[in-house]
Amino acid sequence: MRDKIKAVIDEMSEKAGLSEEFSDSFFSSIIDDEEVLNEFITYVKTGEFLSEISVAGYTIIDIMVFQIDRFKADRDTNNTKYNECHMILLAFDTFMKMKKNPEKYVEEMTGISGSDYDGKF
Repeated sequence: MRDKIKAVIDEMSEKAGLSEEFSDSFFSSIIDDEEVLNEFITYVKTGEFLSEISVAGYTIIDIMVFQIDRFKADRDTNNTKYNECHMILLAFDTFMKMKKNPEKYVEEMTGISGSDYDGKF
């Protein structure tokens, strides 16, 4: 199973134009996090999110919405909005980092995003 997951991540990383180092680091992080791994496997198999896990109230879908919002603001220097593998890998990567340091990411998501939410203005 590990080899199959690694192969999927390597293939997605290649399609995303991400480095082998990113792929290796991503695999090392996700393989040790059963909840995120389950969400990732479900997405790869079905194209849908379980949305069963969150950090500080944010799901992986919320991170994707944040990414899309940033791309609409012409901050997408890697054409991520046109590359599903890139967007998915970065969303999962950001989510795993957010689990380790939620304050940093919550601040970025609520401070940079153009989305409206309670308390923004």
